[in-house]
Amino acid sequence: MNTSLNQQQRKDFERALQEARDKANRILSAKRNEAESIALDEVLKKTDGAWGLATTATRLRSELDAAEEKLEALGFELGRDGVELAYRAPDALRELYNVTIEKHVAAEAQRVEAISAAIRNAWTISTLPEAMKTVQKFA
Repeated sequence: MNTSLNQQQRKDFERALQEARDKANRILSAKRNEAESIALDEVLKKTDGAWGLATTATRLRSELDAAEEKLEALGFELGRDGVELAYRAPDALRELYNVTIEKHVAAEAQRVEAISAAIRNAWTISTLPEAMKTVQKFA
């Protein structure tokens, strides 16, 4: 009786071993994920104050995510430096934003325009006293 494997039996044998290895790897991966989670919890609990901080941070992250979603729905976004008008903000909100900016810079904008007008009209001033008066007006 011949107990040697032929080529087809060898291929089948190798495939069966590969399938067993793949199954074992899936089980190992799942166990590793579970072990990582358990280990993290245990280490957090053993590290002074870490469990409470982690719990607080997780809760705050959830609250932050919810607040960000609400801000985005209103036309704002949370940027690196704080709250900003969203790129896709509604036109009415963008218009209100721009009008409010212009209201706050109106005096300075008028001053810049007045100086620009004086520059355009500089050649119409013929005397030193007139020139000094114009410069002092904007100093």
